[in-house]
Amino acid sequence: MSRHVLVKDGKVQDAVMPGPGYKPPKGFRMIKSDTANIGDSYDGGEFASCGVLETTKEQWKDYVRFLREVIVKDGIEFDIAEPGADPKLVKIHTDIAQRDEIRSLAQLAKAFGEDVVLVTKDDVLTLSAGKIEELSVRVAKFIDNSHKIAAKLIDGIEQGRISSRDSIDHPETLEIGSWRDDHPQ
Repeated sequence: MSRHVLVKDGKVQDAVMPGPGYKPPKGFRMIKSDTANIGDSYDGGEFASCGVLETTKEQWKDYVRFLREVIVKDGIEFDIAEPGADPKLVKIHTDIAQRDEIRSLAQLAKAFGEDVVLVTKDDVLTLSAGKIEELSVRVAKFIDNSHKIAAKLIDGIEQGRISSRDSIDHPETLEIGSWRDDHPQ
């Protein structure tokens, strides 16, 4: 995922980390930029800063929550191959509806010992009871990890130790873990 800004009438109106298939609202132009900020001007080729704005702790905490939500919706890669078979990685989006379905299917498969079918945004997958249970656990660990990382970042912001986007985007540089770690220790 890369950072983009939404520009309307020559002004940066918002910053986003769009997922696959994201389209900007009507009347907005989406431009990749790691440096442009809300309020900056855009002349069609260059951004001009509107000046340095103080970012408050509340704004940094809101950014942490926003980023966690984007990362969670983006999901994980999961190997659906049975043991001994060639790996087959698929993208599993982990928005709340998909998580609920995975959990329900894992319970059903465990109760009846049957294969289940999971329809994702990209695929129709037939998974054994063992694979859907493995997926359910991986998703739960991924979500749990995202909450732990967000909590550590928010605490660091509150304590005045974190006040940069780079630290929030890459918490591994602070040695508090990674957003993408779905196998936390």
